[in-house]
Amino acid sequence: MRFAFWEIAQIISIMKYMLGIMVCIAMSGYQITAQSKEAKHEQRKENADTAFKAISELVLNGSYQFVADRTIPTGGTSISLVTNSNHIKLQDGKADIYLPYFGVIYSGAGYNHEAGIKFKGQVDEYTIAAEDGKRRLTITFDVKNGIEVHTFRIAVGKRGYASVFVRSSGRNSITYDGYIKSTEDRVN
Repeated sequence: MRFAFWEIAQIISIMKYMLGIMVCIAMSGYQITAQSKEAKHEQRKENADTAFKAISELVLNGSYQFVADRTIPTGGTSISLVTNSNHIKLQDGKADIYLPYFGVIYSGAGYNHEAGIKFKGQVDEYTIAAEDGKRRLTITFDVKNGIEVHTFRIAVGKRGYASVFVRSSGRNSITYDGYIKSTEDRVN
């Protein structure tokens, strides 16, 4: 098959034209993608703000609970609590707490220690600090259970995930990871 010079020139010119169109399409697709990434980022930020607002309202309302799915004893490895019953229920300045405990209990803390951290009653020194810029709440309170005093520090993230650090007068400290949710059960 033989082509004349003017036919080859015409084919090359058509190919250049097609290449130009493809480059334009690719560039416009890039702009659309960039805009959608910005829109997605804004949507994620808006969703995080909405989730933080809902968690903040739940905590500030004073009626919520923490459920742990993992614990990390001092000097130990992570232990799953998915199949273990546990909770910290807070309502109107009262708490109902049951957290399994894994760690060292000191002999000076008494002989009748519970295997877990159990408490029902009024809490002391209850405070909530909000860091809106980081979308984080920090809740602290103390409970006295017999001769043992437990200090709780709960760090709540924007979507309700939380970490509870417990320092006790008669035990090694321990951390629980889980989430904050609404409570329907009344605390007595």
